[in-house]
Amino acid sequence: MGFEDEFNPQQVAAQQRDQYLERMREQMTAEEAEAMADYLGRMAEVAANFIFNERVIKLQEDQPGVPITPPMASQMMMLFCEGLYFGIIRSHPLDVPDEFRTWMLQNLAGVLFENAKQMALTTYGQEDTPGVTISDAQQIEMICQTTDNALTYYCGEYEKQHGPIPYKDADSQGADAPALPAPIEDAPASHAEAPQPEAAPPAPAPAIPTAPPPHDALAHERYAALALFVSTLPPARGRAILQRLSPQAQQLTAHYSAPENLDASLDLKRVVRHLGRLKEQFTQSQGLNQTRKAMLALAAQWQPQALRAVVRHERPAIRAYIEGALNARSDAAALPLKIEAALYAYLKNQSA
Repeated sequence: MGFEDEFNPQQVAAQQRDQYLERMREQMTAEEAEAMADYLGRMAEVAANFIFNERVIKLQEDQPGVPITPPMASQMMMLFCEGLYFGIIRSHPLDVPDEFRTWMLQNLAGVLFENAKQMALTTYGQEDTPGVTISDAQQIEMICQTTDNALTYYCGEYEKQHGPIPYKDADSQGADAPALPAPIEDAPASHAEAPQPEAAPPAPAPAIPTAPPPHDALAHERYAALALFVSTLPPARGRAILQRLSPQAQQLTAHYSAPENLDASLDLKRVVRHLGRLKEQFTQSQGLNQTRKAMLALAAQWQPQALRAVVRHERPAIRAYIEGALNARSDAAALPLKIEAALYAYLKNQSA
């Protein structure tokens, strides 16, 4: 059977649309679920048609690229749709103009498709390297983290112009409502960074008060968590994070840096939950930087040809990463942190 027989873009998109419709019905009204499932299906068809027409994933434009097999195509579509579904659910409670929501999801789709391609490359042939593998569950976790990072960035850019984003209704402010943490310095981005938009679509800019109004509770809880987080950092690091915020966001963060302002108007349990997420992101970003530095130092101890020989049978993404390490390029051919850590442990053991 040929590629055309095993991968039909229209059928794939229809299957994805029906699969996620059932999950969306548990998260929103039936009418909303139908509309968003149709949207996911349309975006899935665009992605599937691109895969069908291109048939290769290129590491660099001047290279022939890696052929896309039907299993790789299915993996890419699974990751793309899972990330987009997560983005739809996370952004659904946000009270933003339809134009901005559409713009945000379209940009997210582009980021997710590129990440899905890179992840397919990263895991290509991993059945032959059982010491350096990444499971489906880990792949989904990373693509959802990519979604979270992208939405955090987009919403942060929007809030710089229009203030904290409120939620549609009081029910969306429950304990299980999606919460987008405020952006922090060195926040990790899975595989690829979210594109930097020029500007969010125009919308009425609400006034930003110095004290939290009840209808913006969740937004202000995020700033309260950020204030607590910054207070745990060295002063210079804290200032660097605050300088990235809009003046209004800095005002709210400063407001909550005073303990007496962490009053009964906030749900402190949710503040603590937001704080935990910020700490986790910060810890992951630090781990990413430390692993990358350790790998560069380890690569410098090897003879280039010897190191290339060790990984000559590895998948293309790992060989490209090693080339970047040999040239001391910390930004070249990024790998997922778990893969990078496993590869570092493997090479360190080989050099012992």
